[in-house]
Amino acid sequence: MAEKEKEEKGKEEKEEENKNKNENENGNKNKNREKPPEGLSKEELKEWARKKAEERRKLREAKKGEETKEKKTETKTETETKKEKKIYTNPLADRLRERFKEELSDISVDDPLRVSAFVDPSKVKEVMKILKEEFGLDHLMDVSGVDALKLQGADPNTFWVVYHLTSYDNPTILTLKAVIPRDNPQIDSIIGIYWNANWYERETFELFGIVFNGHPKLKALFLEDEDIGQWPLRKDSPAYPNPNNTQR
Repeated sequence: MAEKEKEEKGKEEKEEENKNKNENENGNKNKNREKPPEGLSKEELKEWARKKAEERRKLREAKKGEETKEKKTETKTETETKKEKKIYTNPLADRLRERFKEELSDISVDDPLRVSAFVDPSKVKEVMKILKEEFGLDHLMDVSGVDALKLQGADPNTFWVVYHLTSYDNPTILTLKAVIPRDNPQIDSIIGIYWNANWYERETFELFGIVFNGHPKLKALFLEDEDIGQWPLRKDSPAYPNPNNTQR
């Protein structure tokens, strides 16, 4: 019984506290609200009240606008922070820097499992052999070409031969880029190191006109013989897909 009385008493005290709080808040609002000048007629009083209501409305809108502006600024700052390039590390990148001081350049870790670098085109066979035998990169994923004619920050008079390597035991992917001259696009074939380079090099040859020296059968993979020489993925080729797209 005593516990019930105690509970009811606590409830009453809480209700009284809330009541006093509401009265204080209402009293402060009324206290802060400007009183109309004395001696106004009924119509003048209505006009005065209308103007004050309009002023309060404009103040609320201005305050809301400032809050929205601050929120947008905060959101923009958060977005810019997210866009900042993160710095990743990968042990493969450290090993490459140590082993290939002259053959590789601009070694970077683009993602926890993605490493990229530029390779000296005259040393590509030597580097590939070491990567397979010493680094365990036993899987050639592909060989492709890039026409740097409209590539931002690149020499427009070059092609890039791009290699993707990985290992069946390690998910890290290594991207190697060899820059070769546009007027004499040649590089050594790596078919003697990675047998599946056969088809990749043939496809790159027929699409870009890049010659892979030492390839035993460098002929078109998909195109007809009469189409050889059009090099459809060169960006200055009439056959290039959507020639108005400068981002490709």
